[in-house]
Amino acid sequence: MAEDAATLDAILRWCYPTRAPHIEDIRAFGRIFDATIKYEMEEVTYRAKQAFRELIKDDPLYAYALCCRIDFEEEALLAA
Repeated sequence: MAEDAATLDAILRWCYPTRAPHIEDIRAFGRIFDATIKYEMEEVTYRAKQAFRELIKDDPLYAYALCCRIDFEEEALLAA
């Protein structure tokens, strides 16, 4: 696996019945979404999107660019 430990930790916490990860840096979501899309983890992508939405206001330009790159139209509109 090419993903770093922090990315895998977040993804696995959303997979298993444990406490959801607390991610404060919106830029971590780029790596998380890349991995969840790569491994076709739709439920984890959905859960990560919910957490991502809470951080869009922290860096809307980055959020918008990320959403455009991975075709998250609804979240791109929120960032815009």
